[in-house]
Amino acid sequence: MVLQAIFQGTILVGEAPTGVVADKLGRKVSIAIGFLLITAGAIIYTSYPDFWIFVLAESLFGTGISFLSGAEEAFVYDTLKEIGREKESKRVFIRLGRLTCLEWEFRLLSAV
Repeated sequence: MVLQAIFQGTILVGEAPTGVVADKLGRKVSIAIGFLLITAGAIIYTSYPDFWIFVLAESLFGTGISFLSGAEEAFVYDTLKEIGREKESKRVFIRLGRLTCLEWEFRLLSAV
């Protein structure tokens, strides 16, 4: 539970600063940083079974999620707007939500 609290706390603390990064450097950069941090967290998590290693990994995961939060949706909307299809954003976001649910179901089933 402590590790989950660290993960959630990192997301909470990182939301505003990472949003500024997305606004200043761009959504693509924010998304790339987010995925790099999540990947680094996964690699570190498997490196050595130690509580402080897990704390570092959870912090990287949380910060990575903060970089993705909002930037992905904004990127999709900006892309739709660029091609003149922003009126379809509701339908696109519903589809993305469904795909995310399917992804989580697949993850749960594959973990069993």
